Amino acid sequence: MNKALKYILRFIRKFPIPVFIISFILLFFTLYRLFYMPWLIDNLHPKIINVNAFLPYGFIKILGEPVSFMQSKTIVSPNFSLDVIIDCCAIEPSILFFSAVMAYPVAVRKKLRILLIVIPLFFTINIIRIISLYYIGAYISFHIMERMHLDIWQGIFILIAIGVFVLWLKNTSKQKTVCNQ
Repeated sequence: MNKALKYILRFIRKFPIPVFIISFILLFFTLYRLFYMPWLIDNLHPKIINVNAFLPYGFIKILGEPVSFMQSKTIVSPNFSLDVIIDCCAIEPSILFFSAVMAYPVAVRKKLRILLIVIPLFFTINIIRIISLYYIGAYISFHIMERMHLDIWQGIFILIAIGVFVLWLKNTSKQKTVCNQ
């Protein structure tokens, strides 16, 4: 092993928290920036939006609402319509969680296991979020729907991402402790 690699590994072992924070920040902003590259905006974003709009539409329709699906992104009813945009697709909490997990120093297998559970969970919660916003907007008020959309659900998503990460850390730390004894 060369001297530079030994020095880096020693630094990582000596300063794990700053290394985690720097890794997390670099990974988060890199992924966020990559996700908004023009090619992805043109090719991937419309597909993500379509899935995130069509699934809630399907559930709302099954529940008996007189809705239609327009322009691959809009749920329309006689008294309310809901446009789904890329910012409504749980991408930010997913990138936040992914970055935190990948920056944490544990085996890749453990990281992949939690990511394969939590990212689909975020997607599922997001579908529930969109359905709830439709019903609030259609039957309560547009103003309350806006507050739920901008203030409540965004905070809930960030808290879920942080909470699941902290729980995963506790579980991972317990496993490390048991393995080290």
